[in-house]
Amino acid sequence: MEYCVLTPIGPQKGYARDLYWNAIDSLKQSPTQIYLYSKRNVHYDWMKGGKRSNVTWCQEPEETKTRTLQAVTIGREVLRQKYLNDGLTDWALLLDPDIIPRPDIIDKFEEFLKDHPLLVVLRSYHPSRVDSSEIRHGLSCTFAHREALEAYPFTMACIRGVCTGDDLIWMAVMGQLNRRKHVEALAGFYFDVKHAHEDGRIKEFSREHKRKLIC
Repeated sequence: MEYCVLTPIGPQKGYARDLYWNAIDSLKQSPTQIYLYSKRNVHYDWMKGGKRSNVTWCQEPEETKTRTLQAVTIGREVLRQKYLNDGLTDWALLLDPDIIPRPDIIDKFEEFLKDHPLLVVLRSYHPSRVDSSEIRHGLSCTFAHREALEAYPFTMACIRGVCTGDDLIWMAVMGQLNRRKHVEALAGFYFDVKHAHEDGRIKEFSREHKRKLIC
């Protein structure tokens, strides 16, 4: 299967560098292209992962002071635009740097796709990096079709100093499309992924959550 990986890298995610490259190298089906977004200082550190012919770095043109939430939103949107402009594949895997997928995640996604021809988004829950009994519902491990990424940008809303993440708005839009019955935008316990913590711990799903896994 041809697909691209889109990963925004925040300055606080340096601990995940080696885990990320090991996870990418372990995938049974390698990505056509890996798009990474970071600030310049982060870029130089992550280059220690090795020079790779299939990596495109999308860097912020100027160093700006942004909060983590804003930085992730900017990063995802820069990656989305670059991926669409290059037009290499129909599918993209949105993967945060501290999420560790199984090597066969692409194989499992392909099998799932056979029974879901209308699928445009498959968002897989992931364990909290703090408490394995909790789950997170964001975009950290999400398969998105080109048409879904073309449909709506990654943006955030701020009201009276309170900001929503880009994932909430984007997921709400995809949910509305899903209700039209012409496309499928699904979310749930699909893939057995792990979540790395900065203290070195690797969080996994609880037994209860693993029993819910679909793929």
